[in-house]
Amino acid sequence: MKLTVLRSSVHNKESLANGTSDEESAEISRPETVQECKAMGSKVSDLEATVGIENQRRFHVQKLFRVGEKYEECKAMGSKVSDLEATVGTENRGLDYKSSFPCEDR
Repeated sequence: MKLTVLRSSVHNKESLANGTSDEESAEISRPETVQECKAMGSKVSDLEATVGIENQRRFHVQKLFRVGEKYEECKAMGSKVSDLEATVGTENRGLDYKSSFPCEDR
């Protein structure tokens, strides 16, 4: 697609004498502008990528921190459960199933 820039001013006599109009000179200078835009776009995308990576890192650190907290909570609860199981296990040691129900006839 060819893009031309039309100007409202009258063509310069020198540019007409040289065989070049203002429109053509605008077309000739356009690739530099496009290259500059592409360069700026790549800088912006690099910056966005960097910021995105930093946000991802922050998210992962927070997630790992939450997972670590849950692990510590589970570990603490697990130790409480294992302590309870150990206590119940020592109290019931040596008892058989029927003797644990006093109301039942043997």
